[in-house]
Amino acid sequence: MNAILWHKLYFLIALSSIVVSCSDYTLAPLEHFQEVEPRKTVSLRINNYCPLVGNRFVEFFATPFSYAILDKKIAVDYDRDGIPNVRDISDSLNLHPRRRDTNLDGYHDLLMLLSGIHVTSQANIKPCLQIHEDTDNDGLTDCEEDFLGTDKESYDTDGDTIPDYLELRVGLNPTNSIDARQDSDIDGVLNLEEVKEHTPVLEMNDKIVEGYALIYKTIPAQNGTSCGDFLVENIALVSVSNGNLVQLYFIEESPNEASRQFISKNIVISKDQKSGETLEYEYIDL
Repeated sequence: MNAILWHKLYFLIALSSIVVSCSDYTLAPLEHFQEVEPRKTVSLRINNYCPLVGNRFVEFFATPFSYAILDKKIAVDYDRDGIPNVRDISDSLNLHPRRRDTNLDGYHDLLMLLSGIHVTSQANIKPCLQIHEDTDNDGLTDCEEDFLGTDKESYDTDGDTIPDYLELRVGLNPTNSIDARQDSDIDGVLNLEEVKEHTPVLEMNDKIVEGYALIYKTIPAQNGTSCGDFLVENIALVSVSNGNLVQLYFIEESPNEASRQFISKNIVISKDQKSGETLEYEYIDL
């Protein structure tokens, strides 16, 4: 989609022009920014992950969907759509902070925002008749993939390892394989690493932002197999009644690098979870 090059520009304009209003969408007691100190954080340990028979492990992402880093703060995202609450209810957007698709037309608010289409101007878009159809299970519906020009039968259209929907959430182009290895905010951290660490690709990292970065550790199995455990530290917990969603992506490659497989799992953590603990899950039980 040619217009996708303008998505990042619109994304930056929207970020710089936020004015919080008294919207019709009441959020109390929901918080826009999680400013409580010290922060509540947990670690996740995924035990006994094994690639499918014959495959090899390529990459692992653990992405919190209930918050984003915005203006060096933890910004709550109640509906987990990639648009923090404070932006949802801004005068410029006026989106529903508790619904990923404000007008229920089958296209998520984030996609429309990055395309420069306001919620009041979506009537001219081709209706989505199968709003739950997601052939490749990447988080983008088939309608949205058709709109974007991405491959609805491949979780990673451009082959850069980052799933299409995850690229969209952070402001990257899911049809451009080069941008994963670029440094869009010129802070010395490649975009692929920013996606893994859940730091913004369009906001320069400083010591504050670096303090929010996820920390990954891999614990190989002791029996010499390709299995092992993943440990992800420094996951923030925000005060949302629907729980803190962490989306897990396991990327594997078939023999002779013929194709890649994508396995998506998710974990929901209560806002009342005690801080500082390591939550352990067996991969097979996810």
